[in-house]
Amino acid sequence: MNTEQLDFFFPFIVFLYGFLVVFVLEIPVLSRPRTAQGQMLLQHLEPKRKFAWICLCVGAAWSLQNLVLA
Repeated sequence: MNTEQLDFFFPFIVFLYGFLVVFVLEIPVLSRPRTAQGQMLLQHLEPKRKFAWICLCVGAAWSLQNLVLA
């Protein structure tokens, strides 16, 4: 993979990370874990909530820019 390909795909990776973390933290069904492992996962992800929202917004705008200008 050369740098041009990496430069094209990186915004989609940023968007995907933000989408997945926000999805897990914001969906009510997923935010009430029934097991101790699920509770530990949410405690691990909770400090990353703001960063995930930033990744979601910036990744979406950046990905759209790549698609429009490509």
